[in-house]
Amino acid sequence: MSQLEPHDEDQPSQLVLTGVTNTGPVRGAVRSFAAEVVLIRNWVEIIRQCAMVTAHGTLGGKLPGCEELLELLEATETAILTGVHEGADLLDRMAAWEASLLHVAPHVPPTHCLICQRAKSIPDAMPTEYAWAMRVIAEAS
Repeated sequence: MSQLEPHDEDQPSQLVLTGVTNTGPVRGAVRSFAAEVVLIRNWVEIIRQCAMVTAHGTLGGKLPGCEELLELLEATETAILTGVHEGADLLDRMAAWEASLLHVAPHVPPTHCLICQRAKSIPDAMPTEYAWAMRVIAEAS
């Protein structure tokens, strides 16, 4: 295997379906804490994938393209804004973390990319009440 070929550890986590834990109608309803955590975890994972695709490409088709990721990101952000308590504030707090992941490194595999490795950790901007729950979800994935 050449140094530039993707490794299994380069692969992002799978997104979790949010409908499973939704306790009420999507529009204007309060979601359960578990559903909020799933939405936020999915948002974090999509941001990680966006950063990786922007920097390293789709890893031979193993990651979705930018257009698909941006559509997923928009849908997830809309769900957070409408279904997570103070969702707009949460996304604002996470914006600096999101921006810190933007980079371009087409000749460096994600396993050797410090920014991609840092992206795997729970963001510092994550509120405490969600951070522990996201760790549980990440460990179960």
